[in-house]
Amino acid sequence: MLFRIKLIVILFMLSLYSTATFAKEEPKEEAKEETKTTAKTATKPPKYINPLKIPVSLSGNFGEIRSTHFHSGLDFKTQGVEGQPIRAIADGYISRLFVSPYGYGKAIYLSHPTLGTMSVYGHLSRFMPSLSEYVEAYQYRNKRFNADLYPSKEKFKVKQGDIIGYSGNSGSSGGAHLHFEIRDAATSNTLSPIATCGIKVNDTVAPTITSLTVVELDYTYGIAIHKIKKRYPVKLTATNQYTISEVVTSSKDCYFAFEVTEKKSNSGNIFGVASLRLSNSKREIWGYSIDRLSYSYGRATYNMLLYPETMETKNDIIRTYISPTNTLPIYTTSTKNGVIDIEDIIVSDKFTLKATDEHGNSSTLTFTAKADSLKTPPFDRPAGELIIAEDYFNHNTEDIKLIMPAYSIQQSVYTAITSTIDSLSPLSKIVEFAENQAPFIKNVTLSIKSSDIKNIDTSKLLIVSISEKDNREDASVGGVYKDGYVTTKVSRGGKYKISADTIPPVINATHAKGAAINGNTLTFNISDNLSGISKYNGYIDGKWILFDYDAKKNKIIAELKPTKIAKGGKHTCKIAVSDSKGNKAIHNTTFIW
Repeated sequence: MLFRIKLIVILFMLSLYSTATFAKEEPKEEAKEETKTTAKTATKPPKYINPLKIPVSLSGNFGEIRSTHFHSGLDFKTQGVEGQPIRAIADGYISRLFVSPYGYGKAIYLSHPTLGTMSVYGHLSRFMPSLSEYVEAYQYRNKRFNADLYPSKEKFKVKQGDIIGYSGNSGSSGGAHLHFEIRDAATSNTLSPIATCGIKVNDTVAPTITSLTVVELDYTYGIAIHKIKKRYPVKLTATNQYTISEVVTSSKDCYFAFEVTEKKSNSGNIFGVASLRLSNSKREIWGYSIDRLSYSYGRATYNMLLYPETMETKNDIIRTYISPTNTLPIYTTSTKNGVIDIEDIIVSDKFTLKATDEHGNSSTLTFTAKADSLKTPPFDRPAGELIIAEDYFNHNTEDIKLIMPAYSIQQSVYTAITSTIDSLSPLSKIVEFAENQAPFIKNVTLSIKSSDIKNIDTSKLLIVSISEKDNREDASVGGVYKDGYVTTKVSRGGKYKISADTIPPVINATHAKGAAINGNTLTFNISDNLSGISKYNGYIDGKWILFDYDAKKNKIIAELKPTKIAKGGKHTCKIAVSDSKGNKAIHNTTFIW
């Protein structure tokens, strides 16, 4: 009978294990403060709480346009340090654990079934011990650093406020911070944490409107040729009220492009604007609002921008023109695809632009537009081949093959596609196309004909982007040799040529051979000159050991543990690294720990 009672008690304690794991690991001072908060809101707990307990300050907001995508969440500053405790924003269970030297680095995905959402916490320095043990067991079984795991619903249950990990700078992060998202569980679309989920951020600052640019359109050659007529600076006349001192004019059909920025209280960073709306004296004629996003949008963000002018400033320059390739479902209003017919402003008309952030802070620009009395001749026909954005395009010559799927470019353009002799290398000519005319929405296929490769292993050939200034190699874009051509996918126009990677990676220990290791970490610097690190492995005393890879810093780091390595003696270590073209390097050393 006594044995059965003990067994029941043990089973009951095990059933509480997963939740207790997180609750016990919360710091004592945090637990006390959380108890006070819970007492105040016991009758109606908040739907979501902020993932950090420190004062909120953002370095990135939801929906702002990054180089190739909309930003899908909030970037929380972590006071310039790693290791800030990260809290579960609501009850749920951990449904995914992700580890990579790129992207979100170390990330936790927390499902909230009663709310129909999922929260994501990226660029962490580490997970809670129970999660770390689970991930590390997988890494050792598979002898690899990368992990993408989906625990069962019952494995790691958490309560709102439980600490699940610690902030960091892992993956493709540019500094210590927390990347945070809330997703709709049914669609995987990301939701604005502030506008739709009630995440609290102090913000009383209205957007700033900096300039208006008029872009004229000419259809003489069968497609819209875009040409900037004039950029108009704006001036602040009253609180959040802007105007332009002169009449805005155009001699052709045109559209407007607005340079607008957003700031938030307690942050000096510049952010994107959640909503713009343009109206004239009769009606609203164009507008967008961003409160949810799909990852399928990808580089379609380029469709919103005045290009390349927006690349020359830290601010977004948002155009009202909606091209035929622009399928973004963010527009609330669109009259004539955001184009102003010249006939509509023969009599001057008053326009109003309203810029609004997620908290409802808004600024307004008013200006008058009128058709220019001076008629201008058609624009000159641009040089090059016509690429219709909605159609498949295939350029096929002896030196270069360029295949572009339909809807792979921002808008239809005339593009010069050229090849010139490379004075620095005999492997191929330099090819050039479509730089700073219209950005690519999709990757396109580029093939370059090889020249003098008699004494080169063709498996080492690849394509590199090259500098505009001196035609020297910038970076590898990959590629495979076949039938006299090297072929790869590229995401932008520019200059390219064939190169060869025959040099193995470089491995350097941060400790002297045979030296004692201070602390519990063993670090090596690994780097590659061209094609990039593809694979690495570390062995201590002949056994595979987990090394974390920090690709930004070109480092691999092993945490030395007595459970894996016998402490108190001399050890051998072997590091093996390969690049993407199969070049290999091996480094052998010893250390004392």
